[in-house]
Amino acid sequence: MNIGKEIIARTLKDGDAAPFVKSGFGAEWLKRDESAAVFEGQTARAWQFILRHLENHGRVPPRELFEREHPPVSFRLPTDPLKVSELTELAENETRRVIIQSAQVAIQDIWTRTDFQQGDRESVNRAARLIRDAHEQLQRGGRASKYRTATLDELLVLPEPESLIEGALDAGTVCMLSGPSGKGKSFVALDWSLCVASGRKWLGRPTRQGSVIYVAAEGYKSLGHRGRVWQEEFGKVPGDEITFVTEPVQIDEAGTAYLSGLIRETDADLLVIDTLARCTVGMEENSARDMGFVIDRLYRLRDAIEECGTTILVVHHSGYDTKRARGSSALAAGMDAVIDIQGDDPHQAVTLRCSKRKDGEAFRDITVRLREAGGSCVLEECPEPDGPEAGKGKPSMASLLDPETGQTVAEIAGKAGTERTWVSRQLNAMENAGKARREERRRGGHLWYRVE
Repeated sequence: MNIGKEIIARTLKDGDAAPFVKSGFGAEWLKRDESAAVFEGQTARAWQFILRHLENHGRVPPRELFEREHPPVSFRLPTDPLKVSELTELAENETRRVIIQSAQVAIQDIWTRTDFQQGDRESVNRAARLIRDAHEQLQRGGRASKYRTATLDELLVLPEPESLIEGALDAGTVCMLSGPSGKGKSFVALDWSLCVASGRKWLGRPTRQGSVIYVAAEGYKSLGHRGRVWQEEFGKVPGDEITFVTEPVQIDEAGTAYLSGLIRETDADLLVIDTLARCTVGMEENSARDMGFVIDRLYRLRDAIEECGTTILVVHHSGYDTKRARGSSALAAGMDAVIDIQGDDPHQAVTLRCSKRKDGEAFRDITVRLREAGGSCVLEECPEPDGPEAGKGKPSMASLLDPETGQTVAEIAGKAGTERTWVSRQLNAMENAGKARREERRRGGHLWYRVE
């Protein structure tokens, strides 16, 4: 008697046993070596990751993402190119095979026992439960769960967060830039966007070049002039690297679907929503429930291309005390990072203060100002005020410079006992403020002097 087919029929009654029989789920696998039927859990999760990514994003994961999430050990993807149809079919077939063989191993000892073959009710029921669970997974097309799981060992090999803009924005995160009206939020967001689109350093900090989408929900007519002035100051931005959406896109199901499609179409590394209030019309900012829906959709946008693939920057107004974002605390709590603009006059000086960064220490404060240029403004960094208390233990740059004896960045950093990048940023800010000057040496590099 084909014991496998018999118990399946008894378990499912009028149900369809064909998936089991077709997959070899019959008595013949009782003869197999058990070790040959055991598949590592990592292999099953790897195939399920491919199917889940396809279901959520409409495309198979790129090789880089797949191998980052599932470091190759005994399991490897087919060679490039990864065709959607071939990879999907392979993933489904392999996942079904894992489900079937896992069930085989789980009930093998039950089926070989004498009491089972004699019809012991409890043995039959245990086997039936195992088969029924496997059958449900097969009906879902091999998707054991829509929720992702990981072992501790898999978590330990995850890479450290990457920077989109060093010291300001982490790649693949959901961030919020908040501040009072008229304090330069949009100038900062646009400056970040243009630096990413062009690959130019932001205030001396390394930037990863990528495609940008900017939702100009509070008006777009001034953006062309601001962009032209920015390019005159800092250099050309490739026209196809930044896309402006010139009206509000509501963060509801329809709006999220639209932006997800645009992210995939442009392969966007950064999406800016300026501002949140104009893109959540009809929602209650003070409602944790409404803001919870918004946060969920922002993370869906982050994962539109691939998991943690796009940085989402939300520009938002601060509350009446001007110290934190307006509305429910659930909004800031759901963000990966929050940066607040603090200060009275952006044309003199305002501070970008990181009040939250989920992965890693908070970014250092950055003091900036808006400098008038070409009938608009551009952002520049202000030197840290004199005194070690203002520089968080670092000495005053003015005290390190001499008006007559020039010094290199390396010499100044050695004297200050600090890193060269910090010294370079402070010198550039002092030069913009007219407090320092540089002269080029014959053998390359520069010497720096204090301006009296």
